[in-house]
Amino acid sequence: MSLEQVASGATAGCFYISCAYEYDDRPGTVRHQLASSVRAWREAFISNAQQAVDLGQLAQGTDAEQLVFEIYALLLAAQHDTRLLESSDGLHRARAGFERLLARGAVHGEGAP
Repeated sequence: MSLEQVASGATAGCFYISCAYEYDDRPGTVRHQLASSVRAWREAFISNAQQAVDLGQLAQGTDAEQLVFEIYALLLAAQHDTRLLESSDGLHRARAGFERLLARGAVHGEGAP
């Protein structure tokens, strides 16, 4: 499923965002399982980003955890702006933010991809 499908309403939206809204302040098993799943996804994403740094695919000094946080924030903002606010430029703005993140982490000089 693409961000365009989620944002356009072609799907019911992001399952995790919907669940977070419903269960973020409700204790219990569902909240615990949801949080565990999101943590596992983010930890895997952070691990992959750190591997990219270690392999020289992202600039040394790139904070993998911060990068993942910012990418996730862009996804949340894109969903919010395109679906709730019906903003026609939400996806464009999210892509522009993502491109800036990639540019910030780009490897420059010899051996750059």
